[in-house]
Amino acid sequence: MTTKVTYAKATLEATPYRALALLRGIHKNASIRAILLTVGFTREDATEGWELLHACTVAPGTDIEDLGIDVAEALRELDEWDERGFALVRATLTHRYPPQASFLMSGLEPAAGPEAVDGVARLLDRLDAFENDPLREELRDDDQAALAFLETRGLGREQRQRLRALVRTVQRATGSSSNSTRTEEGEELARLTRLRAWYDEWSELARVLIQKPAYLEQLGLAGRRAEAV
Repeated sequence: MTTKVTYAKATLEATPYRALALLRGIHKNASIRAILLTVGFTREDATEGWELLHACTVAPGTDIEDLGIDVAEALRELDEWDERGFALVRATLTHRYPPQASFLMSGLEPAAGPEAVDGVARLLDRLDAFENDPLREELRDDDQAALAFLETRGLGREQRQRLRALVRTVQRATGSSSNSTRTEEGEELARLTRLRAWYDEWSELARVLIQKPAYLEQLGLAGRRAEAV
């Protein structure tokens, strides 16, 4: 008797990020493809993965492989930036502007994959609030001073705009609709479940077969344990 695997909604919603990293790593590294070939990974398996990802993420007519290049790079850069960026904000503001540091960093910690993108997006939203949130009018002078100090550390308006563009690149490609009907949501979860099944199979095989940390990092698997279903 076959037991159907079910996944938590959060796990499914994170799957396009995971699958994109896995597919891009396989696509770009011939050595990884050669290793997976030993357990039967073929062009058809890669095509299946891209098509499942395409069904979950982008509008019809979009070339997902071309899109994936920009998205994968944006995801990688945000994943790398959040650790040093969050540390920079804390180190710069905690003693000079404690209320501003607390507001900016509340609940934020470095993460990986979609959590990294969400964390950077939240930080950028809070930095924007320093400039234009009417509820912070009484704190505006200190907010502006904190922004000016962050600019001296490399987190000025230009850098924030660049990070925002990276966040939007990833969100456009992998974000799900928040306004879907119940039927549409059910269909979306079904598509995500099919993608997750594909991802689980090949990511687990990659973990078993690949020992080189650099290869696992390219696949988005470095230090990552299998997620709970």
